[in-house]
Amino acid sequence: MTVVMPDAVTVTIDYLVAALPAVGGRVAVVVPSEPVWPMLRVSALSTSTLARRRLDRALLQIDCFDTAPAPARRLAAEVRAVLTEIDGFIHPDGALAASGDDWAQRVDADDEFTPAVWRAAVTGHLILRPNP
Repeated sequence: MTVVMPDAVTVTIDYLVAALPAVGGRVAVVVPSEPVWPMLRVSALSTSTLARRRLDRALLQIDCFDTAPAPARRLAAEVRAVLTEIDGFIHPDGALAASGDDWAQRVDADDEFTPAVWRAAVTGHLILRPNP
């Protein structure tokens, strides 16, 4: 029987929208052309299947954008906190079986946008499984 694994980015976006109401639902894969800050951008850096366990390990990066370094850093800290509590989150596409304890964070000025904003990148991994 073929098992379709849940999409790590979709599940993570839906979880962050629910867990961080202060972001106002501004969690996406692509930053819109006229963004409103604060905002989160979720990217999958890599995924791998854990043999015979029907589990996927996804390495993710969540970019936390805001207009100054302190708010971007604070938002990243909130993201890290809620991601460590994600274990057992049930989504229509699958469940998050576990969160790694390896979430790291860095803050940089980001001149990709005008005016420039601050981006705190949070990187770590999640373990996902299909719904039973």
